[in-house]
Amino acid sequence: MSVIQIKKYKTIKDENGNKIQIAKTKDEWNKETRGGTMTWYFATRYILNNKNKLYKSKLFALKREDEEQERIFLNDPINTLKRIVYVLKYK
Repeated sequence: MSVIQIKKYKTIKDENGNKIQIAKTKDEWNKETRGGTMTWYFATRYILNNKNKLYKSKLFALKREDEEQERIFLNDPINTLKRIVYVLKYK
């Protein structure tokens, strides 16, 4: 898998149902990327209880931070997810 950078455009449908790309407004961009500082994330699929699941990571400021967290996740996804849930639960 590779890390992904948040795009500066969004896709919407016009009145005919065709998909078109328009630039995100400054407010949308700042809200999504925390002022333009966090733009990297990774997404990966894994199998849990015979069901495919999609995991999308939190946002990272640097690509290398994201790559490091992706490696940790891919080595042991179940324990990583348990740790994330524990932190969110007791935060």
